[in-house]
Amino acid sequence: MKSKCISFFLIGLVGLLFACSSPNNERSDHHQNKATSIEPIEKIDGRGGEVISVGEGEIFTFIGVIEDIHVKSNAALISVEEGEILTSGNLVGGVGLSVASDTTFKVGDRVKVGFDGIIRESHPLGINTIFVELVD
Repeated sequence: MKSKCISFFLIGLVGLLFACSSPNNERSDHHQNKATSIEPIEKIDGRGGEVISVGEGEIFTFIGVIEDIHVKSNAALISVEEGEILTSGNLVGGVGLSVASDTTFKVGDRVKVGFDGIIRESHPLGINTIFVELVD
């Protein structure tokens, strides 16, 4: 009886492993195709992570205040004051300050940030920084 249970378990396990590792698995193909079909400029619209195109070469901007600077990665955490990005959230992290190598930023600076339109809807939000400049 014990050997029959072990045999059925092993057969079930082998079947499960085969089903999960099949290269023709429809689920894995779907994810591969989705990852390779993304346009260069996109925006996550907040409806379940759907990606929509917003136009090639378009630059989106927002204005905010630097709340924190991570010195090692030269990236800032910014509290958003103005901009369409506010529909997704009011805190953006990982804003790359290295795109403005000729400017020294400090906590409390008001900045204008340009990004490519891609918004990673996490907390804080994530973007791909194009430019950062001080605002008077």
